[in-house]
Amino acid sequence: MTRRPVVLIVLASALACGPAPEPHDRPVATIAGAPLTRGELDAYLEKNLAGTEPADGEIDDENERGDLVRSLLLDTWIDERLILAEAAVRGLSIDNERLDEMLDDPAYESGDEDRRRQRVYLRDRLLIELVQGQVLHDVEFPTAAAAAEWLSESAGTSSTEISVRLRSLRFDDASTALEVHRSLRNNRLTFNEAVVQNTEDESQGAPTVVELASLPPEVQQALENLQPGWSSTPVELGGSTYLFQLVSWIEQDSQARIETARTTMFSATRRVAWERFVTGLRERESVRIVRKNLPFRYLSEESE
Repeated sequence: MTRRPVVLIVLASALACGPAPEPHDRPVATIAGAPLTRGELDAYLEKNLAGTEPADGEIDDENERGDLVRSLLLDTWIDERLILAEAAVRGLSIDNERLDEMLDDPAYESGDEDRRRQRVYLRDRLLIELVQGQVLHDVEFPTAAAAAEWLSESAGTSSTEISVRLRSLRFDDASTALEVHRSLRNNRLTFNEAVVQNTEDESQGAPTVVELASLPPEVQQALENLQPGWSSTPVELGGSTYLFQLVSWIEQDSQARIETARTTMFSATRRVAWERFVTGLRERESVRIVRKNLPFRYLSEESE
């Protein structure tokens, strides 16, 4: 007799609460108490994860990489929601007519989505750019004197200040590349002869000027101790093997170095200012991650 009221109360409470929300309706994060749902997150990940997901059955390290990628995307998505809310506060808007003009331009690759989804995506991108433009409007381009002082405080010559003129030759077979390399090293073959004998592609072997810092680390390492006219050891890149001939090192003159430094400093200042602004939005709006409702293991140290 004494247990029946308790049972009735529990049943009444359960009926009042109703069924548990479906997974896609559950909040994965809240911004100032307003929920962002699993369904919204899934749609965002689907659009932005192409080619980054590890395949089923891959090793744990790859699965952890997938969790990290999705965690970073979640953070980016939350930041975008915060910035779009700020755009609304600032009264920024973009009408459909302007969006349709851009979407109808043959140069704009809008994909196969319907026009409404295309508008939403493009409007979000443009509004974020407008907010960024307002926030960074007062960031000044560094003076030449400031850049010169910054360079004087930097020890040595950075790889960003060096370009190289080099030639390359691609091989499908690593053993052939090694054989040609030995012939080049022993002066039994010139690089010109190697190009003629191993490819019919006229573009291969043509000298190209590139910034050293823009090259893959493997190539930078292969070139770093070469003198003009020398050839590198074989380098594996993207399933092929390459030999490189260093034609010449090209170091920027002092004025070019200063202009490069000004651009580098300007980009760094803008990046820091933008990151500070977004961090301020997160702190002001009280962002919370709901880990238990996420479809992956959240790896950010900023989460609760």
